[in-house]
Amino acid sequence: STIASSLVGPRGKVYAFEADSVLFQTLRSNASQFPWMIPYLRAVWNKSGPVAFSNPKQAGESGWGKLVSIRNEGHIESIDAVSLDDWHKSVRLPPIRLIKIDAEGSEPFILEGAPGVIASTRPYLILELNEGLLLEIGRTRESVVATLRDKGYRIFPLGFERFDESCDLINPLPLEFLCVPSERLEVTMSVLPRLRPKYCSSGRTHMA
Repeated sequence: STIASSLVGPRGKVYAFEADSVLFQTLRSNASQFPWMIPYLRAVWNKSGPVAFSNPKQAGESGWGKLVSIRNEGHIESIDAVSLDDWHKSVRLPPIRLIKIDAEGSEPFILEGAPGVIASTRPYLILELNEGLLLEIGRTRESVVATLRDKGYRIFPLGFERFDESCDLINPLPLEFLCVPSERLEVTMSVLPRLRPKYCSSGRTHMA
């Protein structure tokens, strides 16, 4: 959030959501340096309302909390959740250029609550897709990627020397993916010269 805030500057906005009340204090402190960063003490989910949040509170570690719907690791508390579509309407539908989601297995549910934002603003997406957590909730990395491809996104793994369109989703690495709206692919390539997609085909989708 602080990196994004430093990049957009005072002419932009960064909206940051944190479900963990302890980590939220750090987020709020960071936001005090950037008046254009707006922090929310909320989970993001496929619908708005109260949800059960589990925080393992392991010594020396933080940021591993997750909704009980994903995995129950004890230390449960009730917190407020919001869908991105409900939130977007509540703040009068601002343009959204990028959505980054790192939510310990909640990613597919968060996307289910954001069809309006995705369709109307066509943002870039950066997603963590942890195959182990996804399998626990009956999802797979491939199913999430297929849904995004159906919505007109091109998917690129992060963390390698080149951005190559991902065909091998069985590989446990990488965890993070850049999702580019198809209509912005050419512009993205011009901004990121190292982006040279390798097109692939699967049973569901053909890239050309």
